[in-house]
Amino acid sequence: MDPLSPLVGFGQAFFLYQSRQFDGAIEQCRETLELEPDYPLALLTLAEALLQQGKLEEAVAVWKQLYLSVGDLESARVLDEAVVREGPVQALAALGRHLVAQREFRFVMPVDIAVLFAGAGEGDEAFHWLELGIGERDPNILLLRLDPVFDPLRPDPRFEELVRRLELPS
Repeated sequence: MDPLSPLVGFGQAFFLYQSRQFDGAIEQCRETLELEPDYPLALLTLAEALLQQGKLEEAVAVWKQLYLSVGDLESARVLDEAVVREGPVQALAALGRHLVAQREFRFVMPVDIAVLFAGAGEGDEAFHWLELGIGERDPNILLLRLDPVFDPLRPDPRFEELVRRLELPS
């Protein structure tokens, strides 16, 4: 494996993120992005690690960069407008609502929407989209037990019910 491969760098960052080593994940994402500035997986992991550290404005800016890098100018605009109008936390919820509406026209994975609502503190909406993630067999649902973005949902009995329904090994 090429140690300079962005995929290798992302893999290291993702492992650190899932291990709740957010400083290390952020550092690794930034190193990966030095090699390939618009690498989507590194941008996403960086945004989520920043979110976990409470660096909301920076996280939203990275999400915007992610959407710009994949040519989704409309989602980037939604984030910009919502930050100005409502602040960074509600910008995540606004992006979530935008992606919900986009599902009528294009494929958006339910767990991606759940991440945004969980990050915005909207647990009921996050649970709704996690339920859809199970029903639609979103592959990202397999990370439910590991992803730190869902930590605030863990005390809710619905979380353990979702995990039980996934029948994942302990």
